[in-house]
Amino acid sequence: MEWDDAPADVKAFLEPTDEAARRRFLTWLDKELWGVVMGKGGLAEAVNPSAALEARMVEANKGPLCPPVRVFVEENGLGDEGLMLLLAQKRAVLRTVLSLGNVKTAADPLKVLKYRIDKAISDTQMKNRSSTESALRKQNLEHLVQEISAPYMPWAYAVPTSPSYSSHLSWARVDSVKHVRK
Repeated sequence: MEWDDAPADVKAFLEPTDEAARRRFLTWLDKELWGVVMGKGGLAEAVNPSAALEARMVEANKGPLCPPVRVFVEENGLGDEGLMLLLAQKRAVLRTVLSLGNVKTAADPLKVLKYRIDKAISDTQMKNRSSTESALRKQNLEHLVQEISAPYMPWAYAVPTSPSYSSHLSWARVDSVKHVRK
């Protein structure tokens, strides 16, 4: 859930905290646990509201409603540090890290966990970068086709009318700036 989509009472509760703590609360803490965390009182009077929120989230995750992250942390003996590392990650990264299996047999399970998180983050960024680059290539190709086509056509400029690529493009003739005719 994004900050803009959060209910007004949740926004008021999270107002004194920093953006990272808000994001973790909204995305990683199960909605069933929001009431447990918020039921302990406001955060405005805390010396460090973000740290107080983090501590409440860890405590709430140890309760009877245990998400897969808590189970993974307990099975691998990662403690609160491992739990906080995992809670700070996005869902795609967390899904990748948990799917790689246990780390309890490693000499330093926490170090292995950090490595897996870093690797999952870099893989996710590469996927995002490649989809962005693909969109830019598509946009550049449209522009190139327009530039190449313009001198060879009796009219000055060609505009692709289909928003996405398919096996064929439909073209419109531009007679003036205001009027486009097929």
